[in-house]
Amino acid sequence: MLVNFMKNSALDFLRNEIPNNVPLYNSQDKWIDKYFEDKGIENYSFSTGITVPDIELTIGGSETDYENAVKVYNVFKDRLTSVQASDLRLWAYLAHSVYWKYMRRRWAINLQSDDDNEDAGNKLVSRIGARYFFNTSKGKAFVRQGIARLYWSAYLTYNEKNKDNPYELTEYFLSKQDIFTVSAERSLARDKTLFLSALKILKKHGDLTRSQIRRYFLALNQAGGVIVFDSLSSDASYDLAKKTLYTVLNETEDHASKDKKDGETYTKNVSEKVSDTEEAKVTSSITSELPLKRVKYNSKLIISNIRSGVRIPMAVNRTSFQTQPDLVGLSVGDKFKIRKEIWKIDKIK
Repeated sequence: MLVNFMKNSALDFLRNEIPNNVPLYNSQDKWIDKYFEDKGIENYSFSTGITVPDIELTIGGSETDYENAVKVYNVFKDRLTSVQASDLRLWAYLAHSVYWKYMRRRWAINLQSDDDNEDAGNKLVSRIGARYFFNTSKGKAFVRQGIARLYWSAYLTYNEKNKDNPYELTEYFLSKQDIFTVSAERSLARDKTLFLSALKILKKHGDLTRSQIRRYFLALNQAGGVIVFDSLSSDASYDLAKKTLYTVLNETEDHASKDKKDGETYTKNVSEKVSDTEEAKVTSSITSELPLKRVKYNSKLIISNIRSGVRIPMAVNRTSFQTQPDLVGLSVGDKFKIRKEIWKIDKIK
């Protein structure tokens, strides 16, 4: 088939008419061609000149996501530039035209979806905007739009180094809706090397609770405030993901209320792996380090977010990590601010 883009004028018109077109999005039959014809708008799309094999998406629910993601990515991955793959006009056209039957079943707007928990006001209008267009926050757009999410899910998880099955992590990723929801919408997903490492660690570890998965990706994402993800090698990314998961699994599950002004007090439930005696030793060790150790270049730290209580590992290195504000000279217990978030040094190694 020839790859078509919806024209800007048609796209804007269609998006503005969402509230009036809600009944059409419940239609079993494709309506887009006749709709523009009745409006007197001819040629609402244009050809890019790009030809791809015809594919038929499997109709169904979330169980079809992996199969369909592989189909879409295989067809488009060597034919689209990153700019073209980021263009709403492509995905809006495919959702309304070529893959209407798939969209009508997979993203029926009259059915509540777990991924729609942020919708407010007119939920039907909101779902149409998110699933057929990009009417949501920038970080969520590509994982909400019904066809774009298939392409970008495979793009993020396709591992060409895995010669036996480059889609191994794609299958894992899309089979775990909890992982998809809490990870793909975060900024760390923009760094494919780290994202692949994060998934490898999760897959190797086994099943975790939704809360643990959420906190794991939150901790990794917050590490972006002090670590330049793009500078990490594959090994360094894997090490960061592994240490972050270990920290999350052994840290508190209960935190003090966020409405505390200073945000400094939070409760800690230690994992069953750590006894009260061992916790006391750790606390004593940290306290004893206060007057003795200070941060130097190449120091390895454990830092915690004052607001959320999330703890992450951090290395202070001139070449691989940002060191603004300058942490050199600080000691255990000292606080510093990065991107409006306040962090505290818990341990210096």
